Amino acid sequence: MNEIVKANKKNSLKYLGWALVGGLIGGIPAEFIAYVTDIDAIAAMGTAGGVLVLLNKKINNEK
Repeated sequence: MNEIVKANKKNSLKYLGWALVGGLIGGIPAEFIAYVTDIDAIAAMGTAGGVLVLLNKKINNEK
């Protein structure tokens, strides 16, 4: 049972890391566009989109 918990924790941390990378990949360009256009919602949408796209790609590649 303890081994299963450790494996799940390791996978969770791995996905958290990829979520942070995806947020940066989508968020940095979106933040620039939000700054130029003065529309703050673009930054949040770009960050969330980057996280979703990268995590979806990583999860599907593991299957």
